[in-house]
Amino acid sequence: MRAFLGMVCRVLWPLSAAILRPFFQKRLAFERKNRPAPLPTFPDKRAHIAFEVSSEGELEQIRFLLEDILREGKIVELIYCSESVEKNVDHLLQTFPKALRVFRLPLLTSSPLTDPKSSALHFLTAPILVLCRYDFFPELLLYGLTKARLFVLLSGALSPRARGMGALFYRPLFRLFDLIVPVSPQEGERFKALLGSPVSRALDLRALRIRSRLQKAHTTFRAKGMERYLDFIESWPGENRLLLGQFYAHEFDIIKDPALWQALSEGKILLCLCLHSSSQKERDETVRKALAFSDSFPSLPPLQIIGEKELQGGEFSPFHLLDLRGVLCELYSLFPVSYIGGGFGKSIHSVLEPFLADSHVICGPKVHRSSEYEFIHTQYPKALTTLSRKEDFLGAFRKALDKKHTFLGLGPRFMTIMEERYEKLRRELLYDPSR
Repeated sequence: MRAFLGMVCRVLWPLSAAILRPFFQKRLAFERKNRPAPLPTFPDKRAHIAFEVSSEGELEQIRFLLEDILREGKIVELIYCSESVEKNVDHLLQTFPKALRVFRLPLLTSSPLTDPKSSALHFLTAPILVLCRYDFFPELLLYGLTKARLFVLLSGALSPRARGMGALFYRPLFRLFDLIVPVSPQEGERFKALLGSPVSRALDLRALRIRSRLQKAHTTFRAKGMERYLDFIESWPGENRLLLGQFYAHEFDIIKDPALWQALSEGKILLCLCLHSSSQKERDETVRKALAFSDSFPSLPPLQIIGEKELQGGEFSPFHLLDLRGVLCELYSLFPVSYIGGGFGKSIHSVLEPFLADSHVICGPKVHRSSEYEFIHTQYPKALTTLSRKEDFLGAFRKALDKKHTFLGLGPRFMTIMEERYEKLRRELLYDPSR
């Protein structure tokens, strides 16, 4: 048996090393960017506040607050763990070069015991440390416990691992925080059950960033050269417009309804597709599948792909795929009803954007990973429709249009509540006891 195990190890070790080597090389290159420090221009100044994020999603959660504090002239430290955040952090550094210090959390190149100067403990100077969601690293917990005047958890959410027997491990971790701001009322109730006492009132910081984008929607459209396209959309009555956002190619079954095809063929409805894709390769493949799907229905007007070039001239088709990045959030404001993709796959994408744009949300049944859906479904159930079958889509669309007046303005009312809670949090985080 020992000889057999030895043989298996000799075979698997080189194989696993070959598979993991590209990952380790990429990770090492990412972490080594910490040396030299990216901003040595104010090494002796203590920061006012520090944030840590593990992903793009977490950066989006706290970005509105982060930029707000930077605009106040405060020095901010930002620790991030994922290479996917790098592009957005570079943009922040260009915008706030004299106020932002960044540090890539080292997982391979640092040891607080053998090389303390390479760890986050050596980098951090701020008296306030803010973590996001539920990914915690030991050195950050140690800093929050021993050196931070205020230790904060924003967009707090309990991992499924924190339930049941896991509560024995997570309860003392969450009790380290001086302030926990849950992402939704439901998460607030879960924290209360875990800790035995209530936490702060729920605040979804991403809502404020979405609100800011929606307020600047027409500026964004102009910057993208979309004036002609905007006029085309607005020439259609609102009840005849339908947007399929974050849409996957495998979801085309949703719009196979003959009545919908007939309405398209007769020019009675405008159908805009915005595809989900995480890379250019995936996007190109999805566009190819969309065109193939359209070609299989010759009675329809051909699916038009509208990119930057098509915006500049020519006619627009009422059945089109908008192939532009960075405009979907703003686009929701032009459509009374929007279908959000992913619900017939792994899980739905963001429903907060269309909700705040006052667009009724239709989605599939896979919603278990979305705190946004949970919040809207609980607090504002009239603002969304959840399909159990793809065949029910057209009926849900028509029903949503019929009842649109009953939930008009729910998004703006929600934002009033979020703004009041944000101002309270902002005052607490900007407070400087030394003054």
